[in-house]
Amino acid sequence: MKRLMAALAGILILASCSQQRKEAQTINIEENHAEGIDVEMLLGQGVKYITLDTASNVPLIGRIQKAIIQDSYIYISDYKSVHSFNLNGKYLTSLSKSGRGSGEYMSIADFCVQDGTVYLYNNHKKLMAYNMQGECLNSTELDFYPASITILPEGNLLLTSAYQSDADKFHILSAKTLQRERTFFPIDKAQITWRHFMGQHNFYRMEEELLFHEPMNDTIYTVQHNTLVPKYILNLYGENAPAKFYSKEYHDVMEIMMEAASNGYAMGTPEFAEFPDAIVFTYKDAEKYRLCVYSKQYKTALQSDTIRFKALQYRESLENCIFSFNGTQHQAIIFHGAQIPEKTKAAVLGVDADYDDIVICFK
Repeated sequence: MKRLMAALAGILILASCSQQRKEAQTINIEENHAEGIDVEMLLGQGVKYITLDTASNVPLIGRIQKAIIQDSYIYISDYKSVHSFNLNGKYLTSLSKSGRGSGEYMSIADFCVQDGTVYLYNNHKKLMAYNMQGECLNSTELDFYPASITILPEGNLLLTSAYQSDADKFHILSAKTLQRERTFFPIDKAQITWRHFMGQHNFYRMEEELLFHEPMNDTIYTVQHNTLVPKYILNLYGENAPAKFYSKEYHDVMEIMMEAASNGYAMGTPEFAEFPDAIVFTYKDAEKYRLCVYSKQYKTALQSDTIRFKALQYRESLENCIFSFNGTQHQAIIFHGAQIPEKTKAAVLGVDADYDDIVICFK
């Protein structure tokens, strides 16, 4: 129920007409539940494990919100700060400007990094740019509530709207001035009006292709030339929510949650990644929050609510894993390692038995 609330509170419904959906490839996902999905199935062979530096000068890291591996650095956000590490797990520095004053923010809803500059926004329409030394380079007040942020190939920022009351869903802003340059893709106000604007992270880059997905939408889109082109429709064993679910009027998010739960709808998808031979995504069905791996070659699917880390003799609940899939050279899964066997901690991770902090496996 906790994960269901998070997924359903993460509502951001995208309207697309029937003609557009016909352009997408329907991928039929059959039920095939397993006790666990091996990390090698997600990341490939040669997975590397590292532990994050927990020396006394590292600030306390709270609940991890998002992680990015980029330009040989690891960036981790815990709503209040953005911490950086090298690929050996050595702590480098933290950006922490929590407050109400100039150059400060109350919390971090989402962030992205480009050429050492961190772009972040809070839940009060405030968009800011910092260097990792904590210097505020620029800030602006937005006239919409953003839901997710990414960097476009030309270097500008792309943000999505979080509310049905806004005119357009996508906003392109200059990375230098933080001023809006254009918007596109009008919002269909006949769709669900309750939208939550935290923890969306709706973008995934696969080489030069930018994909867009949403927690309660079964369609995966390609962002092309200031529009969206449907790419896949994920048919979750015939239990997707029908169109009438999205056009019904609800009083609050709890009513939406109860409607989905009572009908057993399989809602997709908070996380999405595509590889040459597989599609990986998360979803919530009537029972649990699950991970699905779909083989493009064999057109078969495997689902589980846990990930197995064979080298660690350890299995972790999906709810405790943070994914960093960016379509480039690094793919990663981050989790807390309190239950890892003590012998494994020493033999594989090179830490003492008391280490119970953050472990990252990546390829």
